[in-house]
Amino acid sequence: MTSVPFQPPSPLRPAALIDSADAAVNNAAPGGPSRETIHRAVSTAYYAVFHAINASNAAVQHGVPADAAAALDWTGAYRRMRHNFAARSLYRHRSSLTRDARLLANRFIRLKAVREAADYDPNRAFTIATANHWIRVARNALIALQAMSAADRQILSNITLTGNP
Repeated sequence: MTSVPFQPPSPLRPAALIDSADAAVNNAAPGGPSRETIHRAVSTAYYAVFHAINASNAAVQHGVPADAAAALDWTGAYRRMRHNFAARSLYRHRSSLTRDARLLANRFIRLKAVREAADYDPNRAFTIATANHWIRVARNALIALQAMSAADRQILSNITLTGNP
């Protein structure tokens, strides 16, 4: 029996998600992107930041997994953040956060609200310009996350992860 070599988790790449949203909106066929494409791009911009925070939280909690058991723990931390819990917790704690963490928190909260409108409000109309705005907000959120110190990322993890593994 041959064993399969260990493969660490491979989460979605946030920058690739944002790039796909950007391309869908700005490289559409003649006539421009459809309403559905624009809504999907806004939603995808939020999910890029969501996945980036998930990966940061998992790295803070478990480092880089070196074996299958550690990979399971890492994946559990990656999947533990809940949208509403994270947004409410970040809102509650934002005044105590450092500048970069506060920028990330504010952008995440705003992106979550607009993602819900894009996904669930049939009366909400987004323009190409609006979608591009939210794509820029998501890119700036990723920059803020990357600028955060290890201590800030630990605080972010403590604030955004629910207590239930």
